[in-house]
Amino acid sequence: GNECSENDRAGIGVEEGARPFIRKNRLTGNRLVAIGVTGGSAATIEGNDLSRQGGAPPLIAVLEDSSAVISGNTLRGGGVAGILVKGHAEIRDNQFIGSAPEKKPPSGNAVWGHPGSEVIFTGNRIEHWPSALLATGAAEVVANDNRVSSFGRIAIVIKDCRQPAEATGNTVLSSNP
Repeated sequence: GNECSENDRAGIGVEEGARPFIRKNRLTGNRLVAIGVTGGSAATIEGNDLSRQGGAPPLIAVLEDSSAVISGNTLRGGGVAGILVKGHAEIRDNQFIGSAPEKKPPSGNAVWGHPGSEVIFTGNRIEHWPSALLATGAAEVVANDNRVSSFGRIAIVIKDCRQPAEATGNTVLSSNP
């Protein structure tokens, strides 16, 4: 139930192996990430409202062998990603509202899974992002039952995963077939 706005750094930072529950917060306009999970930490992030206009940092970053269960959040704004994963993230039942993909400069991907990451992406609603998911060289990718609209060229991009990826039951709506 916290409000963290206009900080010069992160809204909420999780580090040094912490195991917090981050619930029902409003994080707006923070210069770096709204929520950062680093240093081998494991966070449960649910029911938060995260937003920022402009800037490059993602709204949520899961880095440095950390993990997060991210559910029931609303993420608004741009950056390189709504959620950047360089660890393990289970991302389910969130709403991602980006800037329109045709605007310059566009925001990045709703979720960006880096090499070696594990991304479970299920039941999310994504609109106005160039892509809902970009995962290249990930260790594991599951992308099921998401709804994507108003996206750029490709809604879900999965390349060079270490094991077979799973992508089923997704609904992708486009005015340009």
